[in-house]
Amino acid sequence: MFQYEIYIPSEFETHIEHVASFFTIYYGGATIYQANGIWRNDINEPEEEAVTVVRSISTTDKDWPIQSMAEIIKAECKQSAILWTKQPIQSFLVTED
Repeated sequence: MFQYEIYIPSEFETHIEHVASFFTIYYGGATIYQANGIWRNDINEPEEEAVTVVRSISTTDKDWPIQSMAEIIKAECKQSAILWTKQPIQSFLVTED
């Protein structure tokens, strides 16, 4: 199994909703949470920004859905970069007997 995450500036609510819907269709679901990001800008000064993380866990190792979403958001929202991650995970699901 794999965990995919994409970090989107929180101001782009429509794009966040679109990614969550797309991940639900392709990966089977999505979890959305708020975070604060900090990084060094082009002149090496720290910048902070509210971000929304959209996470999915899936059995597929295909990257194209998340990579496509990152490229679309980068272009449409005029961002210099959009971070996405993919991590192999071991998951456990507790269900009723």
